[in-house]
Amino acid sequence: MPSPSRPILPALWATLCSGVACTPSRPLPAHGSPDIILVTIDTLRADRLGYVGHPAARTPHLDALAQTGRVYTQATTPLTRTTPALASLLTGRDPRGHGSWEVGAEIDRTVPLLSERLHDAGWATIAVSGSPVASPKQGLGRGFETFRVLDDPPASEAVALALDLVAEVESRRPVFLWVHMTDPHFPYRVRPGDPAAGQTRLCDALGRRFSNRPRQRWRIFANQDGASAAALEQCQRAYDTEVTAADAAIGQLLAGLDSRASGLVVMTSDHGENQGEGGLWYEHGPDAHDATLRIPLIIRSPELAQSADNDPARIQDITPTILSQVGLPPLDGVAMGTDLLSNQRPEAAIGLSASALHAGLTNYLRSGRAHKRHCLNGPPEDGQAISLCSDGAFDRTLDPTLQTPASPTEATTRSLTEAAEKWPPEQARQWVARTPTWKLIADPSLTGQFDLRLVPVGDEDAPDQSSAHPEVRASLEATLRHNSAGAGVPSPGSTTTSTDGLSPEDDAALKTLGYIE
Repeated sequence: MPSPSRPILPALWATLCSGVACTPSRPLPAHGSPDIILVTIDTLRADRLGYVGHPAARTPHLDALAQTGRVYTQATTPLTRTTPALASLLTGRDPRGHGSWEVGAEIDRTVPLLSERLHDAGWATIAVSGSPVASPKQGLGRGFETFRVLDDPPASEAVALALDLVAEVESRRPVFLWVHMTDPHFPYRVRPGDPAAGQTRLCDALGRRFSNRPRQRWRIFANQDGASAAALEQCQRAYDTEVTAADAAIGQLLAGLDSRASGLVVMTSDHGENQGEGGLWYEHGPDAHDATLRIPLIIRSPELAQSADNDPARIQDITPTILSQVGLPPLDGVAMGTDLLSNQRPEAAIGLSASALHAGLTNYLRSGRAHKRHCLNGPPEDGQAISLCSDGAFDRTLDPTLQTPASPTEATTRSLTEAAEKWPPEQARQWVARTPTWKLIADPSLTGQFDLRLVPVGDEDAPDQSSAHPEVRASLEATLRHNSAGAGVPSPGSTTTSTDGLSPEDDAALKTLGYIE
């Protein structure tokens, strides 16, 4: 052994001392610094909880948290897939600032994380994630002393592991704990003994199709044979049971943390879930419909009075808020969020969709992966609806599965070819600017530009209201253009594109989750 007068070398220290409890001495945060508990629930819609009035909800622990915390009723995610959304949460930046534009895509390695700031300030930093696309592989592990990734576990299992890890931390050191639960993600599973058991047979059958026929998952997402719509009531019931399981795990977590749960507690989601909205079923990502864009957000702290906040709130605002609450300086950078307790919050939130990664999702202008089969899907015209794919042209009217080649007119082929050059695969995304009252939606079009329409929040199928409300339209359009400038995808009013996407090496995890074929 080294003499007492000599420091232990780093390599020897790693051999002798591993784990959360046994770390090289670091300064403690200021006396009274709170524990910080961050819980994210994958695919949790904002409208399926008891405290917002969902009649079938069984969420007593989240309801209790809402009764003692600040509820942000208009919270949104900046991008409707897991990795970019959680990257925004932990960096405090929208995707322009952290560089992850798709599920599984790594964030910029130079961008600092909330976990790094807290670790350097003396917090013990622990993460438990139930998803391989919310992991250190995407750069989300920086600053965490311990980061465990499980394979879609029950939320209770993730919580049990988190509690074991926290128990190893010396009692005087505050903890930053992040737990990412995956229970509400499709396929929805009703557990034995649940009151809904035996009442979701149609939805259970969809779940088996999802698991057993991965190359055909797009048929479920697109309601190709009507089975998805037929199972809606049952799938919503099954979804609610998954939310109930996550709620129970939150109760287990807060009870197990005991006094550590009396500090700063934040609960939110990465995105919601389309359940038929916009023609998308039991999936999320290809559009920025409110079903997916809106997320729940509760912040509880001894310093905050219980209230409902009805102004725009964004997932990238959480990091600045946490740092402000614990007295640490903010992270700096491009496209940063703002402290939710400050008077500098924006009047509108900006959001955008991800890509339609399945080629069969032909309701979208672009569908399919850049390095796999992909299509440019033209609108119906003269009794045809042509998709120009990487393996030929197909008429969706006669052949919705895109199996039999078609012979469109020269004019149609030329128009679709020109559009495909303007919109590379994985780049045609929907952008929105949203206030609590209005939503300006920018849909990519064949021209290479965007078609903009103004609709009331809560009625996205309404006719365009731009002419009736020109001042609202002008204000939101200016906000949308300003906040999409510099994006790595086509911005409204711009044809600048980037073909940076996911690598083929990411396919295995994404196939398991159903994002790709």
